[in-house]
Amino acid sequence: MLHKISDMCDKIDSIKMMSDKLRVAKYSEPKRPTHEINELIENIQSDCLSIAMDKGTYWKPDSSSVIQVMSPEEEREWKLMDNIRDKQNKKSI
Repeated sequence: MLHKISDMCDKIDSIKMMSDKLRVAKYSEPKRPTHEINELIENIQSDCLSIAMDKGTYWKPDSSSVIQVMSPEEEREWKLMDNIRDKQNKKSI
């Protein structure tokens, strides 16, 4: 999961607020211009897509994490690459 759970919940709250604005824009008198309604629809769809595409597993960095923004798999790869780089640097000395 790319977002923290709180970020995802905030995004859903934001979508709800945009949805309420869309309802008012579409059904109140006078109606808002079509381009404003379409813009609201596009923003809602874009935010929904970003949530739908966020399919990674949820992870929480532990206190021993060096960077604390990577998943455990990413951090393992990062450390592996650091080790390889260190070995290459020692050979070149």
